[in-house]
Amino acid sequence: MIDFSPLDNILRKRRRTYTSLVQDRIIGGGTLSRLKRGDGVSTDTINALCNALRCKPMDIMRYTPGDKPAPPDHTTDE
Repeated sequence: MIDFSPLDNILRKRRRTYTSLVQDRIIGGGTLSRLKRGDGVSTDTINALCNALRCKPMDIMRYTPGDKPAPPDHTTDE
């Protein structure tokens, strides 16, 4: 399953919000809803997000085997 939970971190780093992505016409309101629900989005959307946020796809999404969202990553350096 692909989820977009890493997008939250990139938005914080770039001092952006989901709302600003819609207001700046980077993504539409429907796409925003799909991202938040964890539904699929197009490669055009991924491209637009990466261009706007100056990042790579792996910075805004992650893959985990299976069909359920992965638990949050709470790893720590020891």
